[in-house]
Amino acid sequence: MNKKLIEKAYAAWMGECACAITIVFNQKNVGLHKGYEAIREFHRLVDRDRFGGRYYERPERERLWFRVSPEKWDDHPHFHGLIVLPKDQVAAEGFDAVREKYAAFWSELYPNGSLRIEALHDGPGWVSYASKENSLTSSLTVIDSHLLSPKEVWAPQRD
Repeated sequence: MNKKLIEKAYAAWMGECACAITIVFNQKNVGLHKGYEAIREFHRLVDRDRFGGRYYERPERERLWFRVSPEKWDDHPHFHGLIVLPKDQVAAEGFDAVREKYAAFWSELYPNGSLRIEALHDGPGWVSYASKENSLTSSLTVIDSHLLSPKEVWAPQRD
């Protein structure tokens, strides 16, 4: 299938609250496994804030959805990806407030780090950029965070 058609379909499927997300550690010695664990903890913080202590019992369609890929892990570890902000939360709190809240959650985990969420202006282009294949992403699982819960045991694939 044509890659451009897939990118357009993926961006359309994500809907109006689809955004680009960049998560930066601003720390060099972050191992990839530690990076994945930090992403999982960020996911827990967001869902716990929205749903309370039993957030993991909520259906996955209600929980935060994002997909990120690691990049430049040797010298500037960060993730690029896609996130679908919850429509009800954006409607109740506003887009900027939700972005600031999520950035604050990341700062709890990595005080020197940063988390940026931007509206998708070029959905297919960002899908392509965020999911590009490189030596890191081709050998490791890309995170589908909405599928993870505290009850699951997860470890990245290793060569």
